[in-house]
Amino acid sequence: MALNSDPFFPASIKSTGVKIQPADTTTLKTLWTAGANGSKIVAVGTSSDDSATEDLQLWFNNGTIDILLGTKTIPITAGFITGTPAFNWFDGIQIPWLPIDKDGQRYLILPAAGLLKIGAKVTVTTAKTLYTTAIGSDF
Repeated sequence: MALNSDPFFPASIKSTGVKIQPADTTTLKTLWTAGANGSKIVAVGTSSDDSATEDLQLWFNNGTIDILLGTKTIPITAGFITGTPAFNWFDGIQIPWLPIDKDGQRYLILPAAGLLKIGAKVTVTTAKTLYTTAIGSDF
């Protein structure tokens, strides 16, 4: 196996987001599509205007299959009212095996053509929405 002697640096900073609404049922939505040389995702957060908790799942797709990274119960009105912060998927609790970079940030590396997906375990409450944002860069 040949090793790359040149370091990889972020080439294109980006952020993406998706909304999960009742009409989406439990369908997985693509949150991030990796660039031609892969991607480094440094943050994924979810907010909710729902007055009930909702279980969301974060998935990795390697180009062939979806692989579950973790499931989290999103608190009532997370990120929408004072005192209830948005949920941080990279907080080290829900997906504790994520590596930590030299800046102390947890991150996820996606290979070229890799996808990060998110979906609700059950249909979201009528007229409510969950918002998820990812921040990172392509190599």
